[in-house]
Amino acid sequence: IRDLVRSRGLGDVYKRQIFDCSGRFVDGNRVATLMTGFLKEELQCRSLLDPGFFPPENSDSVVSILEKNAQGSPAGPAELVLIRSDSKRIIIELQTFPFRFEDRNSILGIARDITRRRQDEEEKNRAVRQITKNMEHFAILNDEIRNPLQIIMGLASLQDEEVNEKIIRQLQHIDEIINRLDKGYLESQKIRDFLKKHHGISDNER
Repeated sequence: IRDLVRSRGLGDVYKRQIFDCSGRFVDGNRVATLMTGFLKEELQCRSLLDPGFFPPENSDSVVSILEKNAQGSPAGPAELVLIRSDSKRIIIELQTFPFRFEDRNSILGIARDITRRRQDEEEKNRAVRQITKNMEHFAILNDEIRNPLQIIMGLASLQDEEVNEKIIRQLQHIDEIINRLDKGYLESQKIRDFLKKHHGISDNER
Protein backbone atom coordinates (compact mmCIF):
# COMPACT_ATOMS: atom_id res chain seq x y z
CA ILE A 1 0.00 0.00 0.00
CA ARG A 2 2.80 2.41 0.93
CA ASP A 3 4.47 1.86 -2.46
CA LEU A 4 1.19 2.58 -4.26
CA VAL A 5 0.60 5.73 -2.23
CA ARG A 6 4.16 6.95 -2.81
CA SER A 7 4.06 6.21 -6.54
CA ARG A 8 0.93 8.32 -6.92
CA GLY A 9 2.13 11.14 -4.69
CA LEU A 10 -0.85 10.78 -2.36
CA GLY A 11 -0.34 12.72 0.85
CA ASP A 12 -2.70 13.32 3.75
CA VAL A 13 -4.96 15.52 1.62
CA TYR A 14 -6.34 12.30 0.18
CA LYS A 15 -8.76 10.08 1.99
CA ARG A 16 -7.27 6.60 2.12
CA GLN A 17 -9.52 3.82 3.27
CA ILE A 18 -9.38 0.03 3.26
CA PHE A 19 -12.56 -1.97 2.61
CA ASP A 20 -13.33 -5.64 2.49
CA CYS A 21 -14.78 -7.05 -0.73
CA SER A 22 -18.33 -6.29 0.39
CA GLY A 23 -17.48 -2.60 0.77
CA ARG A 24 -17.29 -2.58 4.57
CA PHE A 25 -14.71 -0.23 6.06
CA VAL A 26 -11.72 -1.88 7.71
CA ASP A 27 -9.21 0.93 8.26
CA GLY A 28 -8.49 4.49 7.15
CA ASN A 29 -6.37 7.58 7.64
CA ARG A 30 -7.17 10.81 9.48
CA VAL A 31 -8.40 12.56 6.34
CA ALA A 32 -11.03 9.85 5.88
CA THR A 33 -12.59 10.81 9.21
CA LEU A 34 -12.37 14.54 8.45
CA MET A 35 -13.87 14.11 5.00
CA THR A 36 -16.76 11.91 6.12
CA GLY A 37 -17.33 13.47 9.54
CA PHE A 38 -17.39 10.01 11.14
CA LEU A 39 -14.99 8.76 13.79
CA LYS A 40 -12.77 5.87 12.75
CA GLU A 41 -14.76 3.53 15.00
CA GLU A 42 -18.00 4.71 13.41
CA LEU A 43 -16.66 4.16 9.90
CA GLN A 44 -15.69 0.60 10.76
CA CYS A 45 -19.37 -0.08 11.40
CA ARG A 46 -20.38 1.18 7.97
CA SER A 47 -20.27 0.01 4.37
CA LEU A 48 -20.13 1.78 1.03
CA LEU A 49 -23.51 0.21 0.32
CA ASP A 50 -25.20 1.54 3.46
CA PRO A 51 -28.28 3.68 2.70
CA GLY A 52 -27.52 7.33 3.26
CA PHE A 53 -23.77 7.10 2.68
CA PHE A 54 -24.20 7.84 -1.02
CA PRO A 55 -27.41 9.14 -2.63
CA PRO A 56 -29.56 6.58 -4.51
CA GLU A 57 -28.42 7.90 -7.91
CA ASN A 58 -24.87 6.81 -7.06
CA SER A 59 -25.81 3.27 -5.96
CA ASP A 60 -25.21 1.64 -9.36
CA SER A 61 -21.78 3.29 -9.64
CA VAL A 62 -20.73 2.03 -6.20
CA VAL A 63 -21.92 -1.50 -7.01
CA SER A 64 -20.03 -1.38 -10.33
CA ILE A 65 -16.84 -0.32 -8.53
CA LEU A 66 -17.08 -3.20 -6.06
CA GLU A 67 -17.80 -5.68 -8.87
CA LYS A 68 -14.68 -4.59 -10.76
CA ASN A 69 -12.60 -4.90 -7.60
CA ALA A 70 -14.02 -8.37 -6.93
CA GLN A 71 -12.74 -9.37 -10.38
CA GLY A 72 -9.28 -8.15 -9.44
CA SER A 73 -9.41 -4.90 -11.43
CA PRO A 74 -8.93 -1.34 -10.16
CA ALA A 75 -11.80 1.08 -10.66
CA GLY A 76 -12.14 4.80 -11.17
CA PRO A 77 -11.59 7.58 -10.92
CA ALA A 78 -15.34 7.86 -10.36
CA GLU A 79 -17.11 11.05 -9.35
CA LEU A 80 -19.57 10.45 -6.52
CA VAL A 81 -21.59 12.47 -4.05
CA LEU A 82 -20.70 11.58 -0.46
CA ILE A 83 -23.16 12.32 2.36
CA ARG A 84 -21.25 13.30 5.49
CA SER A 85 -22.31 12.55 9.05
CA ASP A 86 -23.77 16.10 9.28
CA SER A 87 -25.86 15.41 6.12
CA LYS A 88 -23.75 17.85 4.10
CA ARG A 89 -23.05 16.60 0.58
CA ILE A 90 -19.61 16.81 -0.95
CA ILE A 91 -18.33 15.64 -4.32
CA ILE A 92 -15.46 13.15 -4.25
CA GLU A 93 -13.30 11.51 -6.87
CA LEU A 94 -12.78 7.88 -5.89
CA GLN A 95 -10.25 5.32 -7.12
CA THR A 96 -10.09 1.78 -5.78
CA PHE A 97 -7.43 -0.94 -6.01
CA PRO A 98 -7.85 -4.60 -4.98
CA PHE A 99 -4.98 -6.07 -2.94
CA ARG A 100 -4.21 -8.63 -0.23
CA PHE A 101 -4.46 -7.30 3.33
CA GLU A 102 -3.87 -9.56 6.35
CA ASP A 103 -4.25 -12.64 4.14
CA ARG A 104 -7.59 -11.63 2.71
CA ASN A 105 -8.80 -9.86 -0.40
CA SER A 106 -9.30 -6.19 0.32
CA ILE A 107 -9.79 -2.89 -1.47
CA LEU A 108 -7.74 0.27 -1.09
CA GLY A 109 -9.92 3.33 -1.67
CA ILE A 110 -8.32 6.69 -2.43
CA ALA A 111 -10.61 9.71 -2.57
CA ARG A 112 -10.26 13.45 -2.74
CA ASP A 113 -12.78 16.18 -2.16
CA ILE A 114 -13.39 18.00 -5.47
CA THR A 115 -16.42 19.98 -4.30
CA ARG A 116 -14.67 23.36 -4.58
CA ARG A 117 -13.31 22.51 -8.01
CA ARG A 118 -16.76 21.56 -9.28
CA GLN A 119 -18.26 24.71 -7.77
CA ASP A 120 -15.60 26.84 -9.49
CA GLU A 121 -16.30 25.09 -12.79
CA GLU A 122 -20.03 25.69 -12.43
CA GLU A 123 -19.44 29.38 -11.65
CA LYS A 124 -17.34 29.67 -14.82
CA ASN A 125 -19.98 27.82 -16.83
CA ARG A 126 -22.65 30.12 -15.41
CA ALA A 127 -20.58 33.15 -16.39
CA VAL A 128 -20.20 31.85 -19.96
CA ARG A 129 -23.92 31.13 -20.14
CA GLN A 130 -24.60 34.70 -19.06
CA ILE A 131 -22.18 36.00 -21.70
CA THR A 132 -24.05 33.96 -24.31
CA LYS A 133 -27.42 35.34 -23.18
CA ASN A 134 -26.05 38.89 -23.22
CA MET A 135 -24.74 38.35 -26.74
CA GLU A 136 -28.14 37.13 -27.87
CA HIS A 137 -29.77 40.23 -26.37
CA PHE A 138 -27.18 42.47 -28.04
CA ALA A 139 -27.91 40.91 -31.43
CA ILE A 140 -31.66 41.41 -30.98
CA LEU A 141 -31.27 45.00 -29.77
CA ASN A 142 -28.93 45.74 -32.65
CA ASP A 143 -31.62 44.83 -35.19
CA GLU A 144 -34.35 46.57 -33.21
CA ILE A 145 -32.37 49.82 -33.16
CA ARG A 146 -31.03 49.79 -36.72
CA ASN A 147 -34.40 49.24 -38.35
CA PRO A 148 -36.03 52.40 -36.85
CA LEU A 149 -32.87 54.35 -37.68
CA GLN A 150 -33.34 53.59 -41.34
CA ILE A 151 -36.91 54.88 -41.14
CA ILE A 152 -35.88 58.04 -39.29
CA MET A 153 -33.15 58.71 -41.86
CA GLY A 154 -35.72 58.41 -44.65
CA LEU A 155 -38.09 60.81 -42.90
CA ALA A 156 -35.25 63.24 -42.24
CA SER A 157 -34.73 63.62 -45.97
CA LEU A 158 -38.21 65.14 -46.14
CA GLN A 159 -37.21 68.01 -43.85
CA ASP A 160 -35.45 71.21 -44.86
CA GLU A 161 -31.68 70.97 -45.28
CA GLU A 162 -30.71 72.45 -41.89
CA VAL A 163 -33.02 70.16 -39.90
CA ASN A 164 -32.01 67.22 -42.05
CA GLU A 165 -28.31 67.76 -41.29
CA LYS A 166 -28.96 67.92 -37.52
CA ILE A 167 -30.96 64.71 -37.60
CA ILE A 168 -28.34 62.95 -39.73
CA ARG A 169 -25.55 63.96 -37.30
CA GLN A 170 -27.49 62.49 -34.36
CA LEU A 171 -28.26 59.34 -36.31
CA GLN A 172 -24.59 58.95 -37.17
CA HIS A 173 -23.74 59.30 -33.48
CA ILE A 174 -26.23 56.56 -32.60
CA ASP A 175 -24.81 54.41 -35.42
CA GLU A 176 -21.31 54.78 -33.94
CA ILE A 177 -22.62 53.59 -30.58
CA ILE A 178 -24.20 50.55 -32.24
CA ASN A 179 -20.92 49.83 -34.03
CA ARG A 180 -19.16 49.80 -30.66
CA LEU A 181 -21.77 47.35 -29.42
CA ASP A 182 -21.07 45.21 -32.50
CA LYS A 183 -17.37 45.26 -31.65
CA GLY A 184 -18.10 44.30 -28.05
CA TYR A 185 -20.28 41.46 -29.30
CA LEU A 186 -17.44 40.07 -31.42
CA GLU A 187 -14.94 40.40 -28.55
CA SER A 188 -17.34 38.64 -26.17
CA GLN A 189 -17.78 35.88 -28.73
CA LYS A 190 -14.00 35.40 -28.97
CA ILE A 191 -13.67 35.26 -25.17
CA ARG A 192 -16.53 32.78 -24.88
CA ASP A 193 -15.14 30.55 -27.63
CA PHE A 194 -11.66 30.65 -26.08
CA LEU A 195 -12.99 29.61 -22.66
CA LYS A 196 -15.02 26.80 -24.19
CA LYS A 197 -12.11 25.52 -26.28
CA HIS A 198 -9.18 25.80 -23.86
CA HIS A 199 -10.82 25.50 -20.43
CA GLY A 200 -13.61 23.02 -21.10
CA ILE A 201 -16.21 25.56 -20.03
CA SER A 202 -19.70 25.03 -21.38
CA ASP A 203 -22.62 27.35 -21.96
CA ASN A 204 -25.10 24.48 -21.80
CA GLU A 205 -27.34 23.99 -18.78
CA ARG A 206 -26.47 20.83 -16.84
